[in-house]
Amino acid sequence: MRDLPPAVSASWQRSYALGVDPGLKRFPSDGAEPRWTAEEASLLSTVKGAVAPFEQELRESGSLFAVIARSGRIIYRNGSAQVLRKADSIGSVPGATTLEGEAGTNSAGTSLYLTQITRVERWAHFCEAFWAWSDIGVPFIHPRTRALLGMVDLGLPHELITPSVVLVAKTIAASIERAVLQQDGAALQSLFKSWSSRAMRTDSAQLAIDRHGTILCANEAAKRLLAGSVGVAGTSTISAVPALAGLAEALASGAPGAYPFTLDATELTVHADPMRHGEEIAGAIVRVERARRGISSRHRGATYHFEDSIGDSASLRRVIRLAKRLAPLELAVLIHGETGTGKELLAQAMHAASLRAEGPFVAVNCGAIAPELIASELFGYEKGAFTGANRAGHRGKFEQAHGGTLFLDEITETSATFQVSLLRAIQDQAVVPVGADHARPVDVRILSATNRVPEQAVASGALRRDLFYRLNGAILALPPLRERREDIPALFRHFCAGVGRAIEAAPAALDALMAHDWPGNLRELHAVVRSAALLAEGDRIELDDLPERLRGEPSTHGHERADAGGLQLVDAERQAIVRAMTACQGNVRKAALALGMGRSTLYRKLDEFQLTRNFSWT
Repeated sequence: MRDLPPAVSASWQRSYALGVDPGLKRFPSDGAEPRWTAEEASLLSTVKGAVAPFEQELRESGSLFAVIARSGRIIYRNGSAQVLRKADSIGSVPGATTLEGEAGTNSAGTSLYLTQITRVERWAHFCEAFWAWSDIGVPFIHPRTRALLGMVDLGLPHELITPSVVLVAKTIAASIERAVLQQDGAALQSLFKSWSSRAMRTDSAQLAIDRHGTILCANEAAKRLLAGSVGVAGTSTISAVPALAGLAEALASGAPGAYPFTLDATELTVHADPMRHGEEIAGAIVRVERARRGISSRHRGATYHFEDSIGDSASLRRVIRLAKRLAPLELAVLIHGETGTGKELLAQAMHAASLRAEGPFVAVNCGAIAPELIASELFGYEKGAFTGANRAGHRGKFEQAHGGTLFLDEITETSATFQVSLLRAIQDQAVVPVGADHARPVDVRILSATNRVPEQAVASGALRRDLFYRLNGAILALPPLRERREDIPALFRHFCAGVGRAIEAAPAALDALMAHDWPGNLRELHAVVRSAALLAEGDRIELDDLPERLRGEPSTHGHERADAGGLQLVDAERQAIVRAMTACQGNVRKAALALGMGRSTLYRKLDEFQLTRNFSWT
């Protein structure tokens, strides 16, 4: 080894120490079609554009041209058919690794290790199989961040490296660097535009970082919160902020989320929202804030919290545990369950336990809005946008939920056309009000719900597949009441307490409640218990106080009664109204108070059920 150049000699020593087999016949590869990482795929796209002007020349040069990512894997190669066949014989193919620890001393692996131009000629290779080749590796770096991106490798079978070969390698490496800078510039322009629009609408600490972790810009709130860790924009990286360790890896995965960390003994939380430019990750907009504990958001719209949940069944506890884990994250969550299972209550609890708890919780029942009005309801409209529009215009639900949570109930009841607009709003985090000619940025977390099985809704066309992928960062399935019957006694006591009466159920009545399949779930149980509690003559609900359909009913423990659920729920509501009006001798005000509904609603229900208001209720 004493006749080897010093850099090559040191590489041989590393190869020995790492246990590389000098008899290795090929560059290591798993033999399968290569699957590129996001970083490798992005670099490959850039390389193809950068080397396009040189492709014909490379095919006629008699040399093997390859580009190696910083992972050590060959991602691109070119050359004449004869040279490529020789390269195949030593495994120099896309997907193969050139790292010293696996292939010994070679121009690509050693150049990556040293991050400098490295020549390895013939017998200077550590493995005998490569002795017929002379190679030069030329690293290329990110022109702005100076980070190593990969390297260009030119190999010549049976020939020595000449100055002209070195020049070609350097020229192509420089071409790749220029392409990276050009592509990066367009992506950063898009990223900075998104960051500026958000930073102007909030007082929270905001950073923008590129995909390499360089801090591009930070507002004053971020600089104060990070106590000087953020230096001059474009020069410091997130590695300068120890507490941000791990964020770069999370960004590389392309998955947004909340990443708790501690800085100077002060608990902080960072939200990283990756931003795309075309198909590539351009960087991320990062929001940093002090972790908040025990914050109540009841005054901002969330009236239900996890601690308010009733029941100890295993199926319910499992959903609650998962929901608590998801609550602090910025993931979109799709909740599904039968009608009346409490999907909105679960969404409220997640909002109350999230880092957006001080922001608004805005719920929208998409199925209750006419198709022609839903866009203006969610996205808003400008003044004079259409006949009958509010003269001052209207802020849509997205803007009303800015800084908080938007809950989209019955999302599968919307049209395919609207779902396209909704997908764009979620992707861009911006809405275009009806009649407006520009987008308005919004910062909302999306929780959605459906009473259908999501996969079946996609298969039937009720939910667009691309929108489904945007909404289901995680899926929560709420169990129907018939699958958590052990919770019925606790729910009975809870609903009775809401009536304001100390009342219990007779054993026969409780048995009937336990036996019923509850196709209307919690909503149906609530209606039945409230009606029975209000109209029971003593301090105990008897079997006769329950609707006829519950008396002595055998349990089906299945879904065969589900189709009749809507009719049964309507019947229960009608009976409750009849009993309340009878007990109150036709006094609508008192009956409405007893039923817990407004007088206008009760009048509408009386007409709907064809119960004349001047009927003798005595």
